[in-house]
Amino acid sequence: MPFAQAVESTNTIVSGLSSAEVITHVVPVIERLATGEWFTSRVSAAGLFATAAGRLGQSEASSKLQELFKTLCSDDTPMVRRAAAKHIGAFAEASGAAAAGSELLPLFSQLAGDDQDSVRLLAIENCTAFARVLSGPAKESSILPLVKACAEDKSWRIRNTIAQAFHEVSEALGASAAQTQLLPLFVKLLQDPEAEVRSNAAKQLQGYCALVGAQTFATSVLSTLESLAGDVAQNVRVAAAGSIMQTITALSSDVARTKCLPLVLQLLKDEAAEVRTKVLSLLKSAVDAVGAEVLERDLTPTLLALASDAQWRVRESLVQQMPLCASVMGASSFEARLLPLCLSSLEDSVASVRNAAAHSMEGLGNALGAEWSAVHLAPRLREMFEVSHHFTQRITVLYAVQGLAKAADHGAVVTDLLQLVTAAARDGVPNVRLVAARCLKAVAHSVPEDQYATVVKPTLLQLEADADSDVKHFAAESRASME
Repeated sequence: MPFAQAVESTNTIVSGLSSAEVITHVVPVIERLATGEWFTSRVSAAGLFATAAGRLGQSEASSKLQELFKTLCSDDTPMVRRAAAKHIGAFAEASGAAAAGSELLPLFSQLAGDDQDSVRLLAIENCTAFARVLSGPAKESSILPLVKACAEDKSWRIRNTIAQAFHEVSEALGASAAQTQLLPLFVKLLQDPEAEVRSNAAKQLQGYCALVGAQTFATSVLSTLESLAGDVAQNVRVAAAGSIMQTITALSSDVARTKCLPLVLQLLKDEAAEVRTKVLSLLKSAVDAVGAEVLERDLTPTLLALASDAQWRVRESLVQQMPLCASVMGASSFEARLLPLCLSSLEDSVASVRNAAAHSMEGLGNALGAEWSAVHLAPRLREMFEVSHHFTQRITVLYAVQGLAKAADHGAVVTDLLQLVTAAARDGVPNVRLVAARCLKAVAHSVPEDQYATVVKPTLLQLEADADSDVKHFAAESRASME
């Protein structure tokens, strides 16, 4: 909307003005807009108060702004009251504790009780701002009761609004209030009849655990996680999966293993691919919390089952975690249990999965070392390239070589695979030659100088004379970057 952009631009200008300049040039503009005949000008005015107040401090002009803002909060047009409700928190923070408590708090209470739900919702979003700026007694007597009332409001939209910021507002109200008065309400929001409320409350788990402490969290909240992990609504399970994986490291190892690990295993078998993917993307947290032994004993069988998952995004997320598993399990255990999974992913039917497997070569190389890569990865890559019946498989091999070239101390391994790359540069498919040109750029930094002079550079010059214009371009680009 044009007037919203104008307000944003004006605030940028005002933030760089002096107090005198604001009084002379900005306050009159705000007054004209706030008292304008059209509601659109009054809506625009609401967005200017906070920035102006931040430049004024305590002054007569500040008092004038507060009086003008008061008229907006009582405006007959709901759109104007909504605009005031949206910006009252920022205005309170800019005005300071004294003005916020004496002048703006009554206006905030008025907006929070407005007969229009849309006004109330926007006002409630500013609870955190008032809790931060007000003194302890003031926020306990005014903001705390409002937060508690919102958490139990009959309107699910109100409960949802407060659930979205429950950790933030609880933190602003203080750990003591959170533990003694707000924690039961947080648990109630986690069990709310509306899925949207449960979902947004579940996203607060990590923050709330840090706020109330791991022991209190385990005692009061942990019992509700089982119902969240099995919730009928997918969005709730997705939110719970992310929060459980983020929170597990804050809990004791015993609680993590006995209470959270079963939930992690359950979520990895969830019917929704998004839930499984969410858990896999945060697998490191679970590994750090439960330890390598538990990973190998309990998690590995589930990971192996996911290798044949029907959803390619799950398989992609799984193969991205292979370097993590390798670093935790060690060479012998990883080789026996998960290496076949990793290598088979290089031949997956979906390109994104193949590329993820190829890019994981760098992590595997760093985790298990060059000697291991020379024995277990390089021969497999050569074999794949030689027996490939489709050009996409040969491209995957080239991406895998690029990954190994980025791993530490893998110069000898890459040199051993150089013949493979030069063979790709003579491939009959232009796409393969193009990727080979880019791969030569990556491997050039790992091979000895004599190999560069006698093999890499001549191959790139050959590709620069290729019939395909794209191959020429990338070959020239690769050579130019090395000279």
